Amino acid sequence: MPGIRPVVNYPKAKGVELYGGIKFLYEEEELGGLSVDRFVEAMRAEGAPIGGPGLGHIEHLRSIYTRDMPGLWGKGHVGPANIPLPRYKEGDFPISEGIRKKVLSYSGHIEATDGFIEQFASAFRKVVIQHEKLL
Repeated sequence: MPGIRPVVNYPKAKGVELYGGIKFLYEEEELGGLSVDRFVEAMRAEGAPIGGPGLGHIEHLRSIYTRDMPGLWGKGHVGPANIPLPRYKEGDFPISEGIRKKVLSYSGHIEATDGFIEQFASAFRKVVIQHEKLL
């Protein structure tokens, strides 16, 4: 479907469920520049509880890589095997940082109510088909 695709972890994968739900990548340019926030708003208006955009964290921006944490490995040690960890900042990995603006999520249900999956899929179809009205 234009504008939205499941996150995959290798080329032949059909999708992946990650901790925190099922993730989708939103491609704004495929829907005429419809902003991700407007897309999410439209999906929710159709009864699809989609979250985003965003991720809980980006690995290289965790505090262990962005600031000194004395004593983490014991007094006088700067890192595992006494080797200093690299220090990163916002902007060091622009592709990884940019992707978080495209990630949408659905937390999932253990047992969805009857008709929910169809409702969710229908919301995707409706918003994608009628995206020009949202611009």
